[in-house]
Amino acid sequence: MLKALITCTLLLAGVLCYGQQTTRLNEVGAKDTVAAGQSIMYGNFIQRLGFKSGGYVQEMYIVNSITKEVLIFRVKPMFKSAKENTFAYHIKPGTYTVFMYQYVESTWYGAKIFKEPVTKTDGSSYTFNIPANSLVNVGTWNFNKNPGTFSPANADFNAKLQAVFSKLDFASSVLVTPE
Repeated sequence: MLKALITCTLLLAGVLCYGQQTTRLNEVGAKDTVAAGQSIMYGNFIQRLGFKSGGYVQEMYIVNSITKEVLIFRVKPMFKSAKENTFAYHIKPGTYTVFMYQYVESTWYGAKIFKEPVTKTDGSSYTFNIPANSLVNVGTWNFNKNPGTFSPANADFNAKLQAVFSKLDFASSVLVTPE
């Protein structure tokens, strides 16, 4: 009887607990454009593990400073072991804080998931602003080592992407690196 009561109590507590809801950003397709009232952010990501990632995804978590909505986006796709990967996502305009990096290390018994907070060496947060109706270059996000760093992308990065995303005008993009 006591066992059933404890089980029911734990189940009820689990149902009533409220966790932070997250939203996954939508990737930009080859023929997509910037929708009215929206924006597109894109950048370059240098991953932590390289081949040791085992082809698992790596993701960044950001939060909208006004709405407190948590957004997740992949910076390293599944089955890719390239050290650098390009990302491009549709996003609502606003001010965002980068707060967590998640990566998965391949092990002999499966995988080990790591979640690391993203902060500056002084403990403050990295923030960036996404203007409305814009194509926004958020630069290179280098998470090869902890802590991660953010810097402008190299000069030929936009030209490389123009060949993939033909409907976007990378010449008019705005550079907004998290600071």
